Amino acid sequence: MNTETDTRTCPTCRNEISAADPPNFCPTCGEVLNPHLRRIADGLLAAEAPWLRARVASGSWIIAASLFLIALLILPTILWRPFDPTAPWRAFAYLALAALWMGSLIVMAKGIWRTTSTDAHLRRALGTHASLVVLCRVAMLLALITILWLTIRVVWTEYDNPAADLSFGERLIDGSVFLRLVAGLSIGTALAGALMHRWRLDRLTGSHDASRWSWPLLAGIVVLLIGGVIFKASSHPLAGVILLAGLVSLCLWSAAWFTRAARRSLGNRPATR
Repeated sequence: MNTETDTRTCPTCRNEISAADPPNFCPTCGEVLNPHLRRIADGLLAAEAPWLRARVASGSWIIAASLFLIALLILPTILWRPFDPTAPWRAFAYLALAALWMGSLIVMAKGIWRTTSTDAHLRRALGTHASLVVLCRVAMLLALITILWLTIRVVWTEYDNPAADLSFGERLIDGSVFLRLVAGLSIGTALAGALMHRWRLDRLTGSHDASRWSWPLLAGIVVLLIGGVIFKASSHPLAGVILLAGLVSLCLWSAAWFTRAARRSLGNRPATR
């Protein structure tokens, strides 16, 4: 590998690298430009590959399973209204949904913990990009604490004052806007960070995602969610349906992406289609 060439032109995206840009990574595509770091990355496949591959692949499987469970929970959380509203025992239905949500988030946290490996060789190869590990873990812990507080409040409110026409999701929406915002942003940050960290590992070891539909489909889901927010602001009757479809689609897309990441595993190039 020619160092002089690499520090001027990225061999992957052909982007011109100026002297002010960090010399270790391409600022456009993230390609490793430093020959020393490239040797470290190649050494991962020889020395640390079995342990690291199994750890990161299992973490991706766990995240995919938790996202699939969350996709299944979204509709009953928003639409299902437990029967017999006059009985305090109705709160146990809310407790069951709260337990499923907390369980799925704990599983997701476990997957993120495994995916964001802190192996010493990997930290050296990732350089400043290793900060994603801390970001993912802190965001996931904050999400767990916030969601736990919100679900305890929902169950307590339902037990104290049962309401015939309120689902678990509607009870949750009645809670603190700040806490809901913190929970949503924390979960989104943790997942996005884990995805970017896994993508960084793939780029580092040459195991990139060869699928052509993943990112265009994600762009379509984001457009759908933005449209739902706009419709919600204008009180359009289809706003709720669009937002629900967007959220479920986003969870399923993320589950599919991490499933592919687990199948191709760290350091294994997928077969192109």
